[in-house]
Amino acid sequence: MSLATGIVLTAASFLLGAQFTHWSVDHRTLWTKPVSQTTITNSLVYYSNLSLSITDTGQIKWVLRIVHLVALIGFIGLLTKLRKSSVTVVFDLASLVLFLTSLIVHIAHVIPLLSTIPTTAIAFDPTLPITFSTGTLAFKSTASIIRTIQSIASLNAIISVTLTGLIGLQLAQIGIERSLDRTDSEPDSISIPARATIVQGPKKTSADQSLLLRLQPRNPLDIRPASSLNP
Repeated sequence: MSLATGIVLTAASFLLGAQFTHWSVDHRTLWTKPVSQTTITNSLVYYSNLSLSITDTGQIKWVLRIVHLVALIGFIGLLTKLRKSSVTVVFDLASLVLFLTSLIVHIAHVIPLLSTIPTTAIAFDPTLPITFSTGTLAFKSTASIIRTIQSIASLNAIISVTLTGLIGLQLAQIGIERSLDRTDSEPDSISIPARATIVQGPKKTSADQSLLLRLQPRNPLDIRPASSLNP
């Protein structure tokens, strides 16, 4: 595993852990029907504090700056990996798309919705308008606030899924690269066929050849020349 891959995995894991902190209020907002007053109150308090931390100068703002710094480091790590051509570059391209998707969702959707979260207490009656101190509107109904909180929870779930996919792609890339390195390190084995062994029998001597000639059958009609007949 290269240094750039380790940086990307560390940054993505850190950001995914930061997203899981929202799950303490998001899971009830998304999966509880109907949404109770306690669920909305807890989500409103949580996201109100998170919205204030964007403009506040307290300790929470420094935590957010650390999160943004880690995201920047992870993005630089992905760009560094893309500069090195590899057979597994498709994994880095897909990881970059997922990482950019999570950043765009957070910057273009989550942060604007956080700015509309009221900082005052709300009544749970959906028909009752309320006044809040942040945002561009003067009045906002409770039903609209509930939809805003549910939208933020859904967007956080999308970001978590994209970061999980990014980590999965990087781990798959590591496995494939190790498999390729293992294949390249093995010596090429060439199968050499065994030589055929010719089994030779014992050599024939002159005595064996003369015995073989004596044992050969003769044709009884064989006519010999007169010179060969005995007197």
